[in-house]
Amino acid sequence: MARWEINFNHRIDTEDKELITLSVEIESYRLSIMRIPIPPSKQRELDKINMIRQIKGTTGIEGNMLTEEEIRRVIESGQAKLESEKEAENAHRLQQFIRERVKSLGEEAKYITEDLIKQMHAINTEGLSSGNNIPGQYRRHDVSAGDYQAPHYGEIEGLMRAFIEVINSNEVIYGLGPLIRSIIAHFYLITIHPFGDGNGRTSRALEAYILYAGGYNVRGFYSLANYHYRHRDDYIDQLNKARFVYNGNLTPFIKYCLRAFLHELEGVQESILEYVRRVMYKDYVIEELQLGRINSRMMTVIDFLLDGGRLTSDEYRNKRHRLIEMLYEGLTAKTAQRDLNKMLERGLVIEREKRLYANVDILNKFIE
Repeated sequence: MARWEINFNHRIDTEDKELITLSVEIESYRLSIMRIPIPPSKQRELDKINMIRQIKGTTGIEGNMLTEEEIRRVIESGQAKLESEKEAENAHRLQQFIRERVKSLGEEAKYITEDLIKQMHAINTEGLSSGNNIPGQYRRHDVSAGDYQAPHYGEIEGLMRAFIEVINSNEVIYGLGPLIRSIIAHFYLITIHPFGDGNGRTSRALEAYILYAGGYNVRGFYSLANYHYRHRDDYIDQLNKARFVYNGNLTPFIKYCLRAFLHELEGVQESILEYVRRVMYKDYVIEELQLGRINSRMMTVIDFLLDGGRLTSDEYRNKRHRLIEMLYEGLTAKTAQRDLNKMLERGLVIEREKRLYANVDILNKFIE
């Protein structure tokens, strides 16, 4: 079992070219995403998706097998029965706690305290059967995580005081900024492993807290947990390299996490742009209707496809679909065929394996 003598000499090379490039790209993505106007209903939907993915990520790393849909049902119903469901419910409660605390404290929310960390741990592990763990209290026994032997329990209070001093220092808060600070906090807390259980979840929650307080709430609650979950082996390998290969030099670990963060932001941006493309596509189709290039029947079919309706080209051409039967009542199959051919020719719909789809990507031709 490997033990590492914890030191807080992070030695982050702020002049590292890749680190600088990644930081600039992330900030650019963050600002561009925040400036895309979307209606409140879509904002709430994106927010919930990010929250569910964060819960899936942080609990999944620890072996929780709930799907995103199961997590959604748990947090919407508030009726957690299984241990795995209670774990997900706790993670959701912790998200709400973070939001409320940041909102109520304002600028002061950036300061981390031991009481805050204990509160987050208590929420995370409340009602769970996890051995000698006591929610919100430091462990009084030794623990290990995989091949890593955590510090002796007698060292915890001193290590936590040192950790709080470092993470609240002007050098870290103002010199490194919230993004890198959140990753440092995550690394040190999970390495100290101060609790009997739930250390990983609490460390990732602290990371999310610092990101949220620092304005990195990119269209909703966000953290790196979902990326770490999808790349669990790399995540654990990077933690161990930071300890045993680089002896606390966190520059490689920071760059790994920044690459992960950039990857996730690209996904967030794509989700928002997909929504924007759908809205713009609808406007484009309305314009086609107003110019007399398509008729109202075609418009109805496109709306149906855009909403995820299933329709094959054979069903359309032969009037064998309920919607097509209704739209072309009293009209011949030849008329239906002519309408479909016109939409295909104009690129408004596309056909894949005989199934028809609204061709939202037609808007790409207007990108210069």
